Formats: sequence, C-alpha cells, structure tokens
Amino acid sequence: MNEDILKRYVHLKRLIKNLQKELDDISPNVYSIVSPYKKLIVEGANLQANICKSWVYSNEVDLLKKILEQKKQDEIKKGIAKLKKETKFVSLFEVKKESDVLPINQEKHDNQVDSVKQENIKKLEIIRGKYPKAYQKWSLEDDLKLEQKFQEDTNIKNLAEEFQRQPGAIRARLKKLRLIE
Repeated sequence: MNEDILKRYVHLKRLIKNLQKELDDISPNVYSIVSPYKKLIVEGANLQANICKSWVYSNEVDLLKKILEQKKQDEIKKGIAKLKKETKFVSLFEVKKESDVLPINQEKHDNQVDSVKQENIKKLEIIRGKYPKAYQKWSLEDDLKLEQKFQEDTNIKNLAEEFQRQPGAIRARLKKLRLIE
C-alpha cells in the first residue's frame, strides 16, 4: 500500500515537472497575446499580463539582508520568534544511474551511509588540519573583516591563511560579496 502511494507521488511530481516545462515554453507567446488587452477570459479563466522584475542590489543592501537574516536566526534561537507556519514536504531527485538507487535493505543502506560519513569526517579532519575553519558558516564579522582585508591584500593565498579557510572558500565568499567576478 505504501509503495503504491510513493509510486503515485513520483508519477505526479514528474507530471508537474513536465507541465511546468511546457508552461515555461509557451508563456512568452501567451504573454504577447494577452498583453495588448486589459484582460482576457478564456474557458472561464481571467488572463492578465503582468511583469515581475528582479534586481541586483548593492553590497550595502546585501549586507543589510545578511544582518536581518542573522537577527531572525537569533530570535528563533532565543524563542522570541513565533512559528507562523510549518510546511512538510518530500524532495524528488531523478536517479541518473543504477548505482544511485538506494538499496532495499535498509540496514545495509544505513551501514553504507555510516561508512560514507566516516570517510567524510576523516577528509574534513585532514582539511581542518591545514584550514581549521574549513566548512564553517561565515559570520557577519567574518564577511566585514574579509571585505576590509581584501581591500588591503588581494592575494587569495594570504587571505586563506589569515581566515584559516581554503582558497576556494575565500574566492567563493568574495564572489558572494560581489568583490570579485
């Protein structure tokens, strides 16, 4: 019974994905048909052309957004923020190759997961031997300090040593902060 529900769920998710792709493909044509009119009614549905714009903001605005997000997280941790809504969902990812399929034997699967976790822990320990802050979350203070230090010294290797993070992490953060392309 549960397997039937899961199969139906996967089937519906695939249908939605295909329908969304089709909608994305025809939307520009639909917009060009509807936009000259205030509204069109087709099969009982009111169609109205709209424009949604997205913006790229300055570093200052991005920094304020980050400060706001950090304050939100602080309020959650302190119990000040109240839960407005909780949505439970399942993500669906298509399996690309047979080796990606989870084994039916859950115990065997759990052992494989534990083995992978142990390998990753070992790799992380090796990386953190050289870069102690590798894979740690960047704080607002880290971002501000990185921006300041980058103005003084643009050498990624030097910044990696100072921030105790991998050079790739420094480059990625500089890109996120829009200090480099």
